[in-house]
Amino acid sequence: MLRDRRNYRTWIVGLAILAAVLGAPETARADDRQVPVPDVRGMSEQAARQVLQRAGLTVGGVERIDAARLQQELGRSYAPGVTVQQAPPPSTSALPSWLVRGGQVWLRVAAGQAGPTPPTPRPSTPIVTTPPVPVPVPGPTPGPSAPRTTTQPRYPGTMPRPPPPPAPPGMGDTTPYVQPGPRTVPMPYQPQPTQPLAVQPRPYQPGAVYPGSGAGALEVPSAQADASPALPRNIRTQVGLPCERLRDTWSIVGAFGWAFTAGSDSGTSSYYAGVDVMRTLSSCFAFGLYYRYSAQVFDRQVTGGILEDAGGFHHIGLKLGYQSTFKSGSRWYWWTALGIGWNEAMDYQRNWSGFEAHAAIGAGYLIKRQLRVRVGLESFVMESKAGRFDPGRDGSSRLLWWFAPQISLEYDF
Repeated sequence: MLRDRRNYRTWIVGLAILAAVLGAPETARADDRQVPVPDVRGMSEQAARQVLQRAGLTVGGVERIDAARLQQELGRSYAPGVTVQQAPPPSTSALPSWLVRGGQVWLRVAAGQAGPTPPTPRPSTPIVTTPPVPVPVPGPTPGPSAPRTTTQPRYPGTMPRPPPPPAPPGMGDTTPYVQPGPRTVPMPYQPQPTQPLAVQPRPYQPGAVYPGSGAGALEVPSAQADASPALPRNIRTQVGLPCERLRDTWSIVGAFGWAFTAGSDSGTSSYYAGVDVMRTLSSCFAFGLYYRYSAQVFDRQVTGGILEDAGGFHHIGLKLGYQSTFKSGSRWYWWTALGIGWNEAMDYQRNWSGFEAHAAIGAGYLIKRQLRVRVGLESFVMESKAGRFDPGRDGSSRLLWWFAPQISLEYDF
């Protein structure tokens, strides 16, 4: 009986040792694959690098932000060289954070001087006294001057003006003197037309009578009518765009609408406003400057939940456009534009600026000759790093697409 109990215990101990031996390599391999992310916030940059190196991780990159800017945005004062933020976040019991051994951790370090910079004292400027200027004493009044002699006018050089050439034979004193007439001759009175001049939008037709009917009407012969070309389209009517009346104009456009974003980590929709200053030529092509602003909110994953990262985008650039009425005499017209510009994100956790492409299309209506109302759709495409959902991807960029239906007013000045 006692021997059976000893054998039973021996088997139990042997199985336990075998399980430990078989599980030890697997545990070691699991520890070799992943390590928890240590908390290096509040440390100096050198200390943070050492801690990460001991944990088996590396520094992927360091972003240095002015300490005065951090104090203004976060409301806290950081000494230069202190680690403010890290990505990925540190591992905690509530939210574990693991990385593969040799993984990269990005650091955000304060730089520059903390707090406002004290003013630099200016050296005082010595006062320089100016000596008094001597006033000349008037001398005796000269006597009567000698009469001036009439001299012959001279050229800019030293030689006097040459005498006039002699008159041709037979044209001496016998040439009569002609009295010069007035500078301007008054225009005879012309009666003003009682009706405005209308431009005929069609070419001359054979046998047609212009401009009226009855006595005094002008009938165009068939040969002349066949040789008459059609009138240019941009002078076809007096009711139309200024460029179709052969006028070059400056115009200002105020736009307002609603912007939507698309792409990776797109933001919520928000209002959209801007202004254009354009120069429209008689060919109906236009060029000028544009400015747009849109406030966008992006979701950002932080420790303990989701943070709404709010800010705004400023767009400015050059654009080339074209506009034309749909038909002769119509007040409705269409317009389109293409451009290239620069955008800048502000007030986000990570701001970014870069180039963008711009396109727009729409229709409009002429209220008056100098005032028009337009509706259309504008679009932007740009590369940005602002508003990333994962803080670990703050350094990576993506394409953002903007679509903004808008209404605008255009005024010529």
